[in-house]
Amino acid sequence: MDKLYFKIGCCVGKSFIIEMHYNKIIYSECFGKFTKYQKSFEIDTLRQENFIKSLDILHVWSWKQSYINPNETEGLQWEFEIICKNGEKIKASGSNRFPDSDKGEPSSSFLSLISSIENLVNCAGLINLN
Repeated sequence: MDKLYFKIGCCVGKSFIIEMHYNKIIYSECFGKFTKYQKSFEIDTLRQENFIKSLDILHVWSWKQSYINPNETEGLQWEFEIICKNGEKIKASGSNRFPDSDKGEPSSSFLSLISSIENLVNCAGLINLN
C-alpha cells in the first residue's frame, strides 16, 4: 500500500484518524479540531496484504464516491482513501450514510471495514463509534 487514510467521527465531537504512508501508520484521536492522542508505528507487509484481501472481500473498490443523507446535518461523518502499489485506489466519504445501507446506521460491510483496519493495526476496539 502506498497510502491509507480513514477518518470517522463527529465534526464537533470525538473522531478517529488513521493515516498510512508506505509502512508507517499514524493513529490519532481528536476532539473537534484538537488532537488528544497520537501514536505512530510500523506495519509489516503481511498485514498489509491481508488488509488488501479483506478490501477485496468487502468489494470496497465498487463503493460510490459519496454517501450523504441530506435529512441529517449532524452525526457521523467518514472518509476513506487508499492507494495500492498496483494502482488500485478508492476514495469514498459519507455523512450519516454508508455503503450497502439506506439507513443512517453503519452497514455490516462498513463495520467490517473498521474491523479490517483494526486488524491492520493489531488493535481490536480501536475505533469506538459510541
